[in-house]
Amino acid sequence: MTDKPGMPLPYTQEQLAEAQEAIVNLTPEAYLELTELINSLQEQVRLPEAGGFAWVEMMSPLGAKISFGDRAESSVAALRRLRKGLAYAVKEMHLSSPKAPMQPASQPTTQTTPAAPGAPAVPSAPAVAAPSAPAAPAASVQPAALSTHTIKSFGCVQIEVTPVVGGKVKVGFYGNTHKQPVDEYATVYATDALPKMVATFAPVGAWTEDHFKAAAKYDVSFTVDYREGRLNSKGKPYLDLVALRP
Repeated sequence: MTDKPGMPLPYTQEQLAEAQEAIVNLTPEAYLELTELINSLQEQVRLPEAGGFAWVEMMSPLGAKISFGDRAESSVAALRRLRKGLAYAVKEMHLSSPKAPMQPASQPTTQTTPAAPGAPAVPSAPAVAAPSAPAAPAASVQPAALSTHTIKSFGCVQIEVTPVVGGKVKVGFYGNTHKQPVDEYATVYATDALPKMVATFAPVGAWTEDHFKAAAKYDVSFTVDYREGRLNSKGKPYLDLVALRP
């Protein structure tokens, strides 16, 4: 802003080039609005005795600089007149000040790494279903797979759950015939997919897949039926799980 009226503005070649680029990049609507603003300023009463001049640069939506100026009898009056023109330019032509570019509402300074999800809590062992009277055995013969092996049973007081690869789970069934309160080694082991293992435990409580997703031990009280299977490398038979019952 200067208080010397009538003095031509010292434009440089760079400023003239920027002005030419701004004019080329203006939309037709913005050009017509700017023309109307300039004509309205030219039609105002000439003030040869003006004692003040106000000048400012704005930015077009395409990033080009556009200069606005006004003069009046004093610097304060010129600034007030220019302020009205700038209000129109900002509102109607979407111009912004090159000195104060728009900034996002907030700038995060740090990025918090989300905490790794913890392992799901292991649910407690479900209550064992009340024993029910066993159904009378059918007159039909036993399946061929069981006909050559005697089914044996023992009371299970604890199970040990161990997830294994392939989405399966290994369960060890512990009695208390060799050591109290629980044997050191499991009597029978069974490995199966989660849905099948849940089905195996269905007769002895409301077991779900959540009980078998993580390593855990549960104190239980039910009967395990098993039979001898094929022999291992030492000539001893594997013990295969047949069924669980209250």
